Amino acid sequence: MYLNLYAAPAIIVCILSILIGIYVFYKNPKNIQNKVFILFILFIITFSIAEVMLRFSSNTEEGLSWGRIGYLGVIFAPLSLLHLSFVFPRERIIFARNKYSLFGLYLIGVVLLCIFNLIISSRDVQVSGWGYRVSLSPKFYFIFMWLLITTILGTLNFLYSYIHPKTTIERKQVAHIFCGALIVIILTFGTNIFPPIFGIEIFPMGSISLSIFAVFVGAAILKYNLFRFKPMIEPSNEKKKAGPRNYRLKSNMGYIVQEEHGEQGFEIFKDQITHGANGLCITKYPPQSIREKYGFEKTPLFWFTFNQSDKETTINPKKLDVDLIPQVEDFIKKGKNTMVYMDCFDQITLVKGFENTLTFINDIRNICRENNSFLLLSVNPKIFNKEQLSFFEKNFWRLIKWN
Repeated sequence: MYLNLYAAPAIIVCILSILIGIYVFYKNPKNIQNKVFILFILFIITFSIAEVMLRFSSNTEEGLSWGRIGYLGVIFAPLSLLHLSFVFPRERIIFARNKYSLFGLYLIGVVLLCIFNLIISSRDVQVSGWGYRVSLSPKFYFIFMWLLITTILGTLNFLYSYIHPKTTIERKQVAHIFCGALIVIILTFGTNIFPPIFGIEIFPMGSISLSIFAVFVGAAILKYNLFRFKPMIEPSNEKKKAGPRNYRLKSNMGYIVQEEHGEQGFEIFKDQITHGANGLCITKYPPQSIREKYGFEKTPLFWFTFNQSDKETTINPKKLDVDLIPQVEDFIKKGKNTMVYMDCFDQITLVKGFENTLTFINDIRNICRENNSFLLLSVNPKIFNKEQLSFFEKNFWRLIKWN
């Protein structure tokens, strides 16, 4: 074994992968997306360690041993990335209904790995200008076809998720994964796979591309809360009130209450949650004052404020997309007969601007509509001009006007 500077890219990948894997596992080890991503990271780490030791090998037998281990990552890293594309940003129906299909893909990977280990020999380990490598000879073309199929399917899945996102923040998260994966595919196939097939010697840049991928993932984690989601609330029913509801609201809808002080909106919200609905309130007022005024005991409240609180669940106005939307979606999917009430549309507009606020609100409304829930907004009509209010009426909402 000897020191080889060409092993540096693989060492960097290994370190970055370990750090990202530990962070993602620490943030939410129970989330299916995090679990699959960590599995992908483990195969990347396996591949990186094997490549480092392959570069450090001093003879073909030693190189053969590490080459076998390296191909464990080669076969299963693209497969685990394909697996990730089926659960991120959400589980696809085909695998939600038939888990055996995914098990079958991993079983095929095991079979391919066994075949590879049976036919590889020390004659397949060659010396290059950057150390030992396992050449991709014609007898290993089944590995090439496996890589081609899994990477194409995974890329198409991520592309579909990017084109058809549920929310704008989801699109940004997918974009980072997609771009990073695309760079890995281009550089890996362009330097690690195709050149050896045609007898061209070029430095393999697969490890370098994986470092770039790690940077994309890290940026999405820091900027768009990728893999960092933790549920903060649970649906809970208030004590039911005798008698029928005063306000009949339909699910899958968005409603606006035009009012100056927000009292009517809270009355409608209270009427719903005291007649069986699971409600989530996002308010600009201190939650304790809302609980005391309207008698809410179990209903979760998010406080829209720049202040921090040890007693209340707060949402920073500048982090609505990355912090609030996942919580709303998680809440709605966990409960039945759910609704979301917001009285802070005016304040969100001051922070994000009218157009960006509409996009944000529409994301929440889409989540409500797809999960048989509904959204109720309290809006002060004196703050917005007629054109803006008309936009609500024509495109988004059913209005409830108060005299």
